[in-house]
Order: sequence, then structure tokens, then C-alpha cells
Amino acid sequence: MSFAQRAIAADERKRHVAAVIGARTDVLKGCLFGLCTELTWRDGSEEHLVDAYKYSAWLFSRRDPLTQDFETQRELTDMIKNLSDEFTDECWCERLLAKD
Repeated sequence: MSFAQRAIAADERKRHVAAVIGARTDVLKGCLFGLCTELTWRDGSEEHLVDAYKYSAWLFSRRDPLTQDFETQRELTDMIKNLSDEFTDECWCERLLAKD
């Protein structure tokens, strides 16, 4: 595996960890209908971001295996902060129903 491929894989793992933390702290939610596996940005998530930051700091300080790819707590916090840019307000099912 090349350096670029390893860097891309590491970035994907970091994004996944941020999404897991977001889901655990109510920043992200699962499908409203339980049909797809897509996570979406929860209304009012800005209020829960502080909880996500605190939870991630707790995980990082305990050296939880979930945070092993992050060199600093700040890097993890920044990844969580970017969740709003990566997730939409509606999952695939909701977008499909909105078309009808």
C-alpha cells in the first residue's frame, strides 16, 4: 500500500470515528424509518457539539482504541467540528419520499 493510500485510509478511519462519536452524543441520527444505514445531522446538533467534544476528550485521555489514529485531542475535535459539512439533514429514504 502506498503512502497516499495509507493516508486516505487513515483519514477515512478518522472520519468514521468522528461519526461514531457524533452518533453517540446525538449530533448525528440514524434513518427515521430504520431502512437505510445513513447518518444525518440532527436538528439542534449545535447544542450537542459541546457534549461530543467532552466525550471525545474523555475517550482520548483514556487512550481508548477508538481514538488511536489521532495524534492530538485537537485533531479529533476538529474532525467532529467538520461533521456538519459532511452530513445532510435528510437520509436517502427521506430524500426519496420528498420527491413524491
